[in-house]
Amino acid sequence: KKYINVLAASYNINLLPSYTRSIRKRLVKAPKIFSIDNGFFSHCLNIYGKDNLMAARLIGRVFESIMISEFLKQERSYLKNGEPYFFRTAAGAEVDLVVEQGFDLFAYEFKYADRVVAADFSGLKSLDLACRGKVKAGFVVSRQPYPEQFGEKYFAVPWWFFCV
Repeated sequence: KKYINVLAASYNINLLPSYTRSIRKRLVKAPKIFSIDNGFFSHCLNIYGKDNLMAARLIGRVFESIMISEFLKQERSYLKNGEPYFFRTAAGAEVDLVVEQGFDLFAYEFKYADRVVAADFSGLKSLDLACRGKVKAGFVVSRQPYPEQFGEKYFAVPWWFFCV
């Protein structure tokens, strides 16, 4: 626990709390740890270059970390105040980033894929179901070159669209 606190204090990792409707459970559930400094992360694992990240099957996690870090930078700089979380069910449904703004939720899933498919929205739909329709909009952020709508409130957006 001390080592994790040192890494968090030195801005090498960030702890993202778990989202549940119950505030009491938020305090008890373990946070998700993700790397802010992906160069440090890769160096610690002795992995250098895109090909090695792909061979180690870590490119998706690095992509997720980069996108969450970018979101936190923007949020703290000029976006509206929102509380960031992650969401995971016992059945394994997961959402990488959940932002609570007042009574609304905005959900983000990050995929290192060239093309988004309907199945990529399953975690977002699980969150919406668990929260009784509180999700205002759900996004899958990927390397897809163009935005695309997948329903009334579900969208696929390119990574650069998310970072603007």
